[in-house]
Amino acid sequence: MKVPLLLGGGAIGVLGVAFLLGREGTTPGVRRDAAPQQADYGFVALDADVLQTADDGSRLYALKAARIEQNPGSGDVAASTLTLRYGADPARRWTLGADQALLPAGSTRIRLSGNVQLRGKPPGSEQFAQINTQRLDFDTRTQDVSTRQPISITWSGQQLSAQGLTANLKQDHLHLESSVHGRFSR
Repeated sequence: MKVPLLLGGGAIGVLGVAFLLGREGTTPGVRRDAAPQQADYGFVALDADVLQTADDGSRLYALKAARIEQNPGSGDVAASTLTLRYGADPARRWTLGADQALLPAGSTRIRLSGNVQLRGKPPGSEQFAQINTQRLDFDTRTQDVSTRQPISITWSGQQLSAQGLTANLKQDHLHLESSVHGRFSR
């Protein structure tokens, strides 16, 4: 089943920005040869707010996370308790939330996990749609979204459930993989 959907997931690339910010070297004058007593992170930001704007100053996305950190040993960037709001037009804005997100070093695929929610207005709709799952992968380069986990979609008071989904955000569509169940009424 294909459903038109503009998820705006490219904004999740803000975690990639956090990764780039954390790639700075070591602090001058600080020795790194002693074993740290706590985890040694490339950076840690608590109660972080990140706003990305376009060249004209319009808002592209805003990220709020309880914690964003980079592990310098692996280069991975992790965020917890995050909310991402994407889109300049408040009427067309999408919100993504998750308990955890991980961007492995050198990867364009962000792994979101725990109470993943995506909420917004699909193209041509005045009603909000919400997708819920426990895990969602997003490729910032190709804008592919996927999960093999159970998902539920609520849209205009109607509900669908399925096992897995794939979406290409550039093409504004969503494909439910298997075991699709739903009930629509007037």
